[in-house]
Amino acid sequence: MFNKRYSLSGAEVVVVFAGLALLTALNFGAILLAGLDFDTTDAPPDPAPARPDMPREMQAQYDQWDRNANAISVFARSEKTFGWVFGYLDEDVARADAMAWCTRAGQTCRVMEMRDARGVVPGLAVPVTDKIAVGFERFASTPGPVALAVSGTGAFASGRGATSEQADAAALARCVQFAAKDRAAHLAAHPCRIIARR
Repeated sequence: MFNKRYSLSGAEVVVVFAGLALLTALNFGAILLAGLDFDTTDAPPDPAPARPDMPREMQAQYDQWDRNANAISVFARSEKTFGWVFGYLDEDVARADAMAWCTRAGQTCRVMEMRDARGVVPGLAVPVTDKIAVGFERFASTPGPVALAVSGTGAFASGRGATSEQADAAALARCVQFAAKDRAAHLAAHPCRIIARR
């Protein structure tokens, strides 16, 4: 029996190694792609679609509102004017304030869009904003008689006292201060109410 030996020329060796290198690169690429997470839930939201019926400045303001919309958010507009709010607790208050911003130039406005992203917190009977939910956590760990007051604008405050009546009064007084702080004169004042007490 004869043993037949096979040998490759230099060009054939180069072709074999090039093929192996290509296969390695393809496999490595597949491994990398398999390890990547293509979940886009943490990606920033797509900008709001352009609205041809909106002037450029109004579109820019709508885009800003769209990015910040949370809790109860309202965007009102006329043909040329607009008004918007976000972070509110009460829908009627949010609508009234957005309309007040929109109509301050004498235009007839309508609510174009309203969103409600309030959340439910165990221990509270009403849906609340994220900020109020955080405030409620602090409230729940405060010792002694304590009360939590909120306004339809999203303002809130807690108050302590020797009695529950004093805690209510302190929470309401602080909430009214926060609700009035930096509020434009053409917007109506909104009262505060107690939503929790211990």
